[in-house]
Amino acid sequence: MVDKDLSIITPIDFDHQDFLGNTIKEIATTKLNSIKNMALIGYQPHKEVETLAKDLNFEIYLLKDIVDLKEAKEILAKIERLEWGYFLYENSLLAINAIKILNLEYNINSLEHVSSLVDFILLASELLPIGCWTIIFYPGKLGVRGF
Repeated sequence: MVDKDLSIITPIDFDHQDFLGNTIKEIATTKLNSIKNMALIGYQPHKEVETLAKDLNFEIYLLKDIVDLKEAKEILAKIERLEWGYFLYENSLLAINAIKILNLEYNINSLEHVSSLVDFILLASELLPIGCWTIIFYPGKLGVRGF
C-alpha cells in the first residue's frame, strides 16, 4: 500500500466478486479498507456502500453531494462530442472533483487532449493519461491511481 492523500472509490458492484468478496458489503469493505486519509466515493449502484463509507473514521466525500451540476453538464457535452462512453463521464467527474478536493488547479478543456479518461495524471495544469486511481504526490506531479 502506498501513502496517499485521497482515495477514489469507483462504483462498487459484483464485477469484483471473484477477488474481493461474495456480497456487496464484503466487496465494499475490502475496497474501503484501502482508505488511509480521505476518500471521494463515486456514484454507487448500491446504497449500502455509502452507508459503510460514512461509518469509517475518515473524511469522506460523496460525488453526488459535491458535484457542480453546471460543470457536469459541460463535461458531459465534451464527452458526447468526443464520442466517449458514459463511464468515462463518471470517471471524469471523479478525477476533476478529486483535483478540487486537493485544491489544485485544472483546466476543463484539457479533457479534449486526453486519449483515455480511465486514468489520469496531473502535470502542471494538463491532464495526461496513466494507469491508476489513487491520488499520489510525486515531486512536481500528482497521480490518480486505483485498483
